[in-house]
Amino acid sequence: MKYSPPLDGLRALAAALVLLFHARVPGLGGGFLGVDIFFVLSGFLITRLLVTEHESHGAINYAQFTIRRFRRLYPALLFFLAGYLLVAPFFFTDIHFLKHLKDSVIAGLYMADYINLSGDPMRYLTHAWTLGVEVKFYLLWPLVMAWLMTLSRQRACLILALLFLGATLWRAWNVHYLADPWDVYDRFDTHISGLLLGALIGFANLRLPEKWWIAGAALLIITLCTTAWRSEATAIFGITAMEISALLLICACPSFLGASILPWLGRMSYGFYLWHYLVIRVARVYELDWPATLALGATGGLAGAALSYYTIERVFRTRRANIPL
Repeated sequence: MKYSPPLDGLRALAAALVLLFHARVPGLGGGFLGVDIFFVLSGFLITRLLVTEHESHGAINYAQFTIRRFRRLYPALLFFLAGYLLVAPFFFTDIHFLKHLKDSVIAGLYMADYINLSGDPMRYLTHAWTLGVEVKFYLLWPLVMAWLMTLSRQRACLILALLFLGATLWRAWNVHYLADPWDVYDRFDTHISGLLLGALIGFANLRLPEKWWIAGAALLIITLCTTAWRSEATAIFGITAMEISALLLICACPSFLGASILPWLGRMSYGFYLWHYLVIRVARVYELDWPATLALGATGGLAGAALSYYTIERVFRTRRANIPL
């Protein structure tokens, strides 16, 4: 699979939306749905990588795939958690250090997506839920793909479409009948729909004319401006709208997203996602206004991401220039 700078640019856009939400910028209440762009993009890229591997070698090497994923993800996470445990006792004194340690262990085990069900939710590492969702997908998806690759493309795409529909309906049913919308929002089983949609367009290798990005951008803006935090409608419809927006942006893949510094920012997005929220939580301790919080979150997040990327991540992973991790 050839490296695509515009897709890294799309990662940068998704990270920016999450930053704007966490900084509490007025009028952008739907920024948290930027994670759904990440999910669709991850499902797309992972599926394309697995399809390429199967077409090249006739099989999917589960062990090698898993090792590559953990080389990509785990060193940066451990580095961040170490930084968090150093900072937490000085700034987040409302809870005991053992709670900070417990939350770090939960994040390190990729179980933050289910911790709300325990009655003792995360306090300052709440954003780690997305890592739990993604890693569970990474562990399961090569096994599913090995089976799908034995089917015709048409049948496999039909199955993936049904899985996406089923996951969306499962979330809607849970939200409406069973649980608090945000307990549902964090869980792997109720937030896998974006990954499955990405897998569908990756398996089908769907492409759209570049002008379709306008429709994707319009839907994204409408969703951002009309989405309310912690509502049933958001958990059902807002997520799906952002997933469809991501589909349009990925399949149309506007070339301007690959321009200038955007691809580099996209490569920093994983570390940025980890670090920016820690900086923002520190800013909240001092009750800074949103412009100051935004500035600190952006600069601190990028500094942490760059330090992690150039001193930790690149040491622990091998990366061929034409294959995005």
